[in-house]
Amino acid sequence: MANIVIKSSDVTGETIQNGDAVEVTIKGHAAVDGAPKVADTTLKELEALKTVEGLLELEIKQNGQVIKTVYAVPADFAKFLPDEKVKALRGNKGRAPGYSPVRNGN
Repeated sequence: MANIVIKSSDVTGETIQNGDAVEVTIKGHAAVDGAPKVADTTLKELEALKTVEGLLELEIKQNGQVIKTVYAVPADFAKFLPDEKVKALRGNKGRAPGYSPVRNGN
């Protein structure tokens, strides 16, 4: 016995042919409680959505807690903090540039 899965678009309600389905994870939508949601659709349907690509995601923390996430255009961010300075920053795990637990004997 075999199971057949037929997907339908959450956008149009139409049946999605095998191999054409894509999942879109929706994060930070005001209509939900903060938990990401997943919509089934197709790349063709997504063409109708106006999107913005190439933005930098900036997670802003205060006292160790994320207080907000914002997005910036890379050219504008480079005016705020030049690429050379960004390259020299510590990683988000707190390690100094060039430090490795393996190379530094830990």
